[in-house]
Amino acid sequence: MKGVEHLLVRKSIPNGLVFVVELPNGLSGGFSPEMDHLVCFLPGTLALGATKGLTKEKDMLYNALSFEDIENLKLAEDLAKTCFEIYSVTSTGLAPDIEVYFHTEVSTSFTTYFQFGDCKMKAMVAEKLIHFFLC
Repeated sequence: MKGVEHLLVRKSIPNGLVFVVELPNGLSGGFSPEMDHLVCFLPGTLALGATKGLTKEKDMLYNALSFEDIENLKLAEDLAKTCFEIYSVTSTGLAPDIEVYFHTEVSTSFTTYFQFGDCKMKAMVAEKLIHFFLC
């Protein structure tokens, strides 16, 4: 996860939403401030990996979390918050396929555009968010 964090994870300013960017031209090109909403798989996957299927509370009780596990759980929490926000700001509660983050010195917001008019709740994303909250 260190490579993902180093190359792809960004935080919007001033609202602090953590998102995962795209590298359309590979490592040599710049990043695109877009996050596909399927990135919302990541919080559940990170949480399951960090806790090895147990709950965070049990892992803490048994002192089973490494420093890297704790970092991954924090990233999972931050991404889950962003994923919640992209669903909560639409009037339907359904997320668009892609969110675009615009940065200025005064404010940062995210806006959305719809690829092929898609705006839906994908069951796989809901499943991974449930995994996150169960950990």
